[in-house]
Amino acid sequence: MVSSAQYRPFEEDDFDAVAAIVCEAWHAECPSLSYARLEAQADLAFCLARSTFSQVAVVNNKVVGVVLARAGQPRETDRLTWLSRQASALALMVEKDPGAVQEFYRYAQGEDRINAELVAQSQLPDTYEVVLLAVAERSRGTGAGSLLLDAAASYLRSEGAADAYLLTDTTCSWRFYEKRGLKRRAAYKTPRASRKVLASEYYLYGMELSD
Repeated sequence: MVSSAQYRPFEEDDFDAVAAIVCEAWHAECPSLSYARLEAQADLAFCLARSTFSQVAVVNNKVVGVVLARAGQPRETDRLTWLSRQASALALMVEKDPGAVQEFYRYAQGEDRINAELVAQSQLPDTYEVVLLAVAERSRGTGAGSLLLDAAASYLRSEGAADAYLLTDTTCSWRFYEKRGLKRRAAYKTPRASRKVLASEYYLYGMELSD
């Protein structure tokens, strides 16, 4: 366990460190490391633009994990700030590799469509969500992910949520959620022809938060 770790709200100065964790987890197959970092920054900024809660895990003064959650709508000023940050990353991606950007857009559009289908299939309200949970590879298995998820659940419960959801896919450590007792409420299997762009399967897990 990582009881000696510090857990605190995300700060703007944490952005690059958290983006590096996102890059390590989901952007390793990009054409170059410099381009991968930009994709990760664009993804993180988009997640921050949707979130109303954040917490990072810090060990030895290094950010090793993050959780973002959403209860309703974020403040407009925060949303616009992070969408601007995302737009800047996207512009740099276009300069660096226009072809890779097109694939990124195809992935994002496909994922958005699938996620909307999963939420509808689950019949859960699209109000309370764990938007992002990521832990650096070196810190997995230490308990950081569980503590971050617990923090998000506590926040969502304090906002009146009886149920919440999170979206994941086969590129992620989805078994972690099942070990934590979350229940799969919806699933989507990607057609074989689309698997060069999209993950092979997508899942929605429900979190029961009522006492």
